[in-house]
Amino acid sequence: MKIYQSLRHAFLLIFLPLIAGAQFTQPIGGQAEKDWWIVNYVDHAEDTTASDFNCGTKTYDGHQGTDFVLRSFPQMDSGVAVLAAMDGEVYALVDSLYDREQGGDPSKTYGNFITLRHGDTLFTTYAHLKKGSVIPALGATVLSGTKLAEVGSSGNSISPHLHFEFWTYDLSAPDPGPTYRILDPFKGPCSNDGNWWNTAPKYDTAFHVLDYGMYQGPTAGARPNLFDLQERRFTSQGQPIDIANPGSIGYRDTLWFWAQYAGLQLNDSVSYRWKDADGKIYAEYNASAARDVWYTYDWVYIQNPFNVLPEKTETWKFDLIVNGKVVLTQQFRFSPTSGIQPAAPSILIVQIRGEFLSVSQPLIGASLIGLDGREWPVAGKGANYQLPHHLPRGIYVLKGTSAAGTPVAARFIY
Repeated sequence: MKIYQSLRHAFLLIFLPLIAGAQFTQPIGGQAEKDWWIVNYVDHAEDTTASDFNCGTKTYDGHQGTDFVLRSFPQMDSGVAVLAAMDGEVYALVDSLYDREQGGDPSKTYGNFITLRHGDTLFTTYAHLKKGSVIPALGATVLSGTKLAEVGSSGNSISPHLHFEFWTYDLSAPDPGPTYRILDPFKGPCSNDGNWWNTAPKYDTAFHVLDYGMYQGPTAGARPNLFDLQERRFTSQGQPIDIANPGSIGYRDTLWFWAQYAGLQLNDSVSYRWKDADGKIYAEYNASAARDVWYTYDWVYIQNPFNVLPEKTETWKFDLIVNGKVVLTQQFRFSPTSGIQPAAPSILIVQIRGEFLSVSQPLIGASLIGLDGREWPVAGKGANYQLPHHLPRGIYVLKGTSAAGTPVAARFIY
């Protein structure tokens, strides 16, 4: 990896003040809440908690920039522009690294990036860029709004997004040399850096569904492949799908619904409801958010619930319900040639109180599985369990066998 950096006039860094009256323009192409969403801001907390400029939780411990997230890798492939937020000079860049990262490895830091210098004490960095997309050369002068590169998922990244960072040197620091210091371009009660935007992007804490879809397989209890989801290899955005019947090519023993969303807040209720052709509830899973979740994928399934072919084509529905309101509906069809009729499912409802978990029916051999596939021990038996100490926040599947010998499972947010 080569890092190209301009050192011209570097000795002036400790002497000149901040640019007065500087105003940022939007650093990414497209429209907010349509083409991209801000899911993280600069962390202002001085301890291990996290606080954004508005004293909210839309950040995480130690985060030093603003994250503009896209829906998917196909959207990334379409070419989403990264734009200069202010007039400046190209100070450093990397443009040769893999750009489809999903692992979130801190050692990979920015990945592909470009840094602009604005005067002699202000800098903006545009990180996690698409490989080979950087346009201006080292030392080039660019104007506000100039296309610099395209959004990617390189470096310490779990999905396609732009990490926009603003920084300077703190001349008031007691250390004799200049000290690197992050600035927050947003003005709020927990930020003292002022407003640097010409028109500041909206601080949005509402619930948003970015994308969703439905497909058959893999087997029950095995989570979908997140990479496949981010590559959008399944039906999406509510288009009805035809369910394959047993023995046919494409048949799998589970029917999955997945959603990508932002803005689920503490104590929000989420219901996943499957309804038959008559509108009757066939299965429903319920959860309550134990913390704020600003960006995530979620999925739920029903396992092989069909045993005979219907006499005529039937259209069923899946509803995602947040705080009692249906926020999206996905249709799916069964027919004499493509589908099979449902049988009654086993429903498991989970309630969480602190580190204690209770379920709607006693379980035999309960186990807890995270989205990364890791299995966690659960203490207890029957219908009451204690979660492991230091269990990371996230989405989990509780599995077990009912007293009747039927496999049951439920997803919940901790």
